[in-house]
Amino acid sequence: MARVIYPKDVKAISALIKAIADKHATNETVLKAFLIHHQIDLSQDNINIHLAEEYNQNHIMLSNQSENARQQRDVLFSPIFHRTKSIIQFLKSFYTPNYKALTQWGITVVASGKIIYPTAVLDQIKLFKKIKETNNSYPPISNPLTNYLTTNNINLATDALIAAKASIHNTQYQDLKTQSEIKTKQRDQLKQSVQAHLRLIGNYLKKLYGNNTKQLGLWGFEIDDNILTHKIRTTKLKPGKKITIKGAIIGGNFTNIGKYDISIYKGLHATGTPIIVSTTQSISIPKKYNTITVLSTNPQHEVIFQVLTSSNPTK
Repeated sequence: MARVIYPKDVKAISALIKAIADKHATNETVLKAFLIHHQIDLSQDNINIHLAEEYNQNHIMLSNQSENARQQRDVLFSPIFHRTKSIIQFLKSFYTPNYKALTQWGITVVASGKIIYPTAVLDQIKLFKKIKETNNSYPPISNPLTNYLTTNNINLATDALIAAKASIHNTQYQDLKTQSEIKTKQRDQLKQSVQAHLRLIGNYLKKLYGNNTKQLGLWGFEIDDNILTHKIRTTKLKPGKKITIKGAIIGGNFTNIGKYDISIYKGLHATGTPIIVSTTQSISIPKKYNTITVLSTNPQHEVIFQVLTSSNPTK
């Protein structure tokens, strides 16, 4: 049977809604009762998908601005943090083997002397500020960093001014990123609502017209006429072995025809929580399990199973 290909892009969804609305305007009898029953308003869907497109454009703009702020932050602060790490390594050599003394500089260190550097830029800036603050608390003659800073031409006061600018860009980056994510959620909420209506309409028309796929095309739907044939695949697995199967038919049967339990994992790897199929048990392949990894959990005996697959698993 032909397959309806539903659009995922906002513009493509908008084009399909318009095509359905135009066709409906010339032949209301086909969809009218269905739309009333399911409370689908094509005009409102058209408004919603255009609003979703506006949210999408806002998301793109804010995302670009966020990325620009992030890049400006990194250009300013990355050299400073590189110098900060060099300072930390110097302090480590100064205090060896008393690594605990590094904590007064705000440095996280484990008993072995391994330094734990913060990964978040805001935390990196805080660490730099703490080091500068601690450095300023020492008189020059007893300051562990005096000679190092002088020898390497490092001016912490100048770096602090640059770090302050980087912090501003970091705040901008976080704020813009949050705004972008909000627009993404708003876009997706509207988009998913319209997509749900499209699937209802598409499934209804598919049942209405049966094999006459040309009629669905007249409503704007894209149709895949490639007919996939299915086959039952029988597989034996040696003890403790696994195999990945692509093209498992969603809703098709997976049957354990052996005497020992079998574990099924979603995807290419035997990770996560498996579905356990007991001996002689048959299950229906769940959604999103078109690619499965099957594991023989018995360490001594082989297992045997059958699964319904597509003869063309690349589809």
